[in-house]
Amino acid sequence: MTDLQQAPAIDVDKLGQYTTMAARPGTPSRLAEATSTGEPYAHEWLAAQAAGGYVDHEANTGQCTLPPEQAAVLSDPTSPAYLPGFFQIALGTVHDIDGVLKAARNQSGLGWHEHHTEVHDGCERFFHHVQRPPGQRAATGTGRRDPQARTRRFGR
Repeated sequence: MTDLQQAPAIDVDKLGQYTTMAARPGTPSRLAEATSTGEPYAHEWLAAQAAGGYVDHEANTGQCTLPPEQAAVLSDPTSPAYLPGFFQIALGTVHDIDGVLKAARNQSGLGWHEHHTEVHDGCERFFHHVQRPPGQRAATGTGRRDPQARTRRFGR
């Protein structure tokens, strides 16, 4: 995905569109109903996903399917290839830009606790397979983290 696609990927993640597509193929109207979004938006999104090769489209039935390799990356939070957390980190980094620039100019640094919540939550989601034993899913949406927690957890 390009940088311009990452922010919409966050919206799609929060709306559950990839998760819905992974659970069951469907048409734009079914996707719209399942995710409580407007049908024109679901239609345009699916058309763009099909054009980009992210979903398979059956022209005769209008059904769209999220292939397993795409589902592992876009809808399965237990997969080590799961990317929505990475996109969330990128979004949080954009929110952090003023603080990062200020820290670079005055050499003050930017503490972990000063980063945008999206960075914290994105890291938790993206690195969950590294930080937790297999089968334990990371919590999401928990807000800012204790800046010392990671240090205590890893004994540094």
